[in-house]
This record gives sequence, C-alpha cells and structure tokens, in this order.
Amino acid sequence: MPQIERSVPAYAQIADHYRELIRSGQLQPGTKLPSISDIATEWGVARATAAQAINRLQVEHAVTTSTQGTFVSSDEIVVPTPGDRIRAPLPQRVGHGETIQVTAAEIVRAPDYVAELLNLDLGAEVIRREEITSHYGRPRMLSVDWLPSSSTLVPLGALGKEPLEGGPAHFLETVTRRKVTHAQDHLEGRSADAREASALQIAVGAPILAGVHVWSDSQDVILYGEWVMPSGRVVSYTYDVA
Repeated sequence: MPQIERSVPAYAQIADHYRELIRSGQLQPGTKLPSISDIATEWGVARATAAQAINRLQVEHAVTTSTQGTFVSSDEIVVPTPGDRIRAPLPQRVGHGETIQVTAAEIVRAPDYVAELLNLDLGAEVIRREEITSHYGRPRMLSVDWLPSSSTLVPLGALGKEPLEGGPAHFLETVTRRKVTHAQDHLEGRSADAREASALQIAVGAPILAGVHVWSDSQDVILYGEWVMPSGRVVSYTYDVA
C-alpha cells in the first residue's frame, strides 16, 4: 500500500506518483486510471484529496476525464524539467517513446555570456553539445549544453555523436566527480527563430517555450544549458517553500 509522506500535501504525492508512471511509459496513452474511490482507498485519503490529485493532472493535460473515467492523454505533453532529469534513476532519464539525436558535439570559442556564466576567460574554449529530442518521431525539444573544455572531458565521450549515458549531469559526476547540488531554471515564452523552427518542424515565428538552466556544485557553475520546445507542452515544477 502506498505511504503518504506527511511533509508533502497528499494530493501532490498522488499526482506525482501517476505523473511518473505516465512519463516512464508504465501507463500508456489511453490507459484508464483507477476511480477516485479506488485511489482514495489505496492511498488511505479522503475522496476529495484523490479528486484534487486527478484535477492537478488534468490541469497539466496529462489525463483527460469523461463520464467513462479518467484516461492517460493520447499524446505525452507533460515534459520532464531539467531537475527531473537530474534526479531520475538512470533508466528513466530518457522518457518512454523518446529518442535523442546529437546534431553537434564540438569545441568552440565560448560566446561572451557563456564564458561569464561558466566563470571562464573571454575567448576560452568550451564544449558545445546540441541535441534534438523526439517523441515517437516528432521533435519536442532542441537543446544545447555548454561545458568547460578540459583534457578530462574531451576523450571520454563529450565530443561523441551518441547521447551521454545518463545525461550530462551523470556524465560530469562520473568523469569529474563533481555533483550538481544547485540549479536555476529560467523560462520564457517567445517566437521561434529560423534555426529553432527548422529543428522543431514548426513555422518561423510560431510560439515556443524557451528555457535555460544553470547547474552548479559547491565550487562553481559546471554546466549551462538552453532548450526550446513547441507550444502545447506542459512543464510542471514541484518545490518546497520554507
């Protein structure tokens, strides 16, 4: 029987549980979820709490509800956040139905803003990795990661045309022993430029969600990333407020 952690609202824990099942592919599109009564019984909560959890998933478009019940949405539109990918167990770092194509892996002169974020000298060289993530063949994200160039990272896969096993955070921790302990995400709604539109197979000027993330350890910033995705995707954050 699932156990409720008292420091987190029960409805949020239930919603998180089903969201992860959907993301991992354990609940396929079209799958019917248990009834509100069954969820309440299984989790040992009031029906109103179970209903609140389902309502949360509806807001995220992860599920749809009709007179026949609640079903997983036909298209996976709930997208993992950068934080989700850091925390997820290794097998789950690539979502169900996702494929990743590395379109660039190179050493380049860092743009000034990247050099400043990574606390490097202006003109320093960095590793730039660009990827397109698709979901069942449909592009859903264009992303670029910038890593400090070093003799350690280069020969161990950072310049390879295969996705980094476990993602860039796991790769950095494995190779450099530096673990991400702090992260900042910034989101912006704007229009797609020509490069972004081509990668996402949308029209130039179409609305997109753009984001950046800055990952640090106790010493300094170790990775700066940028990503864009087409409209119709939902990014949900859960966080504690002291």
